[in-house]
Amino acid sequence: MALSDIEFMRVVAVFLCFICCYCHAFSQDNYAISNLDNTNGLPNNAIWGVFQDSDKLLWLNSEDGLDVYNGISFNTFKSSGLQSASNLPNNMVTEVREDKLGLIWICTEEGITRYNKANGAMSHYFYNNDKANGKSADYLLTISDGNDIVCGLRLDTLLYRYDYRTNKMAELKFDGHAPGKVAKINLMSMGGYGCSI
Repeated sequence: MALSDIEFMRVVAVFLCFICCYCHAFSQDNYAISNLDNTNGLPNNAIWGVFQDSDKLLWLNSEDGLDVYNGISFNTFKSSGLQSASNLPNNMVTEVREDKLGLIWICTEEGITRYNKANGAMSHYFYNNDKANGKSADYLLTISDGNDIVCGLRLDTLLYRYDYRTNKMAELKFDGHAPGKVAKINLMSMGGYGCSI
């Protein structure tokens, strides 16, 4: 007994649905979901931001420092009150980024820190400058696809660009045009800079 075209199409459709469901069911990865909090090692439950770097480390920033989670345990970076090459000068971490060299850039309310994961060294930028000037120091930072690093103090009129050769932040010049008070920094393709006011 031969199947009609419609019956044949039904059999093929049911078979394809079965194959798709079977493949889908067995192709899914198994994921474990768990909470990270102070009961399993997280020093502070109030997290302001999460960043995952190229090594799959999770960087959790808070008002109590910076916590790095490697999937098993936490490593915490906190201020000891002293500015050194091995600690954060300020615990109020607002943002974390990574450049193409794998260096971690940490924005705090008092400046910017660059952390080298390979050797553990920290370099600090702008700390103590703004306290002396009486400015609120909420720093913004962005990294372009070409690895340009531009930063500025929120609500200030100056922008800075990191120079890898000198390991310093250099003020950006705008041909006589002030950028206005900085609220957000955008890096555009073609090497241009912009800021939101």
